[in-house]
Amino acid sequence: MAYRDRDLTPNGIAKLDLRAGDAGRARITVKGKGANLGLPVLPLKQQPSAVVELLNTAGVCWEARFLAPAPVNDPARFRAVGD
Repeated sequence: MAYRDRDLTPNGIAKLDLRAGDAGRARITVKGKGANLGLPVLPLKQQPSAVVELLNTAGVCWEARFLAPAPVNDPARFRAVGD
């Protein structure tokens, strides 16, 4: 399943890709930017990990933990692979 929105409305998400898989093998890729994204201030604190949750309008939630140190965690970007 894929979602794309070049206008970044209403929540700053530009691209979302969901790939089904066995337990622990599914993949979610999210790219977003701008004021509507609603992220905490970067860089993220990873003590010992950062937790990211994705919640849809039906109330389904996906979660990933990103152990420290992330390959990219600076004032402009956070990029990591979940455990």
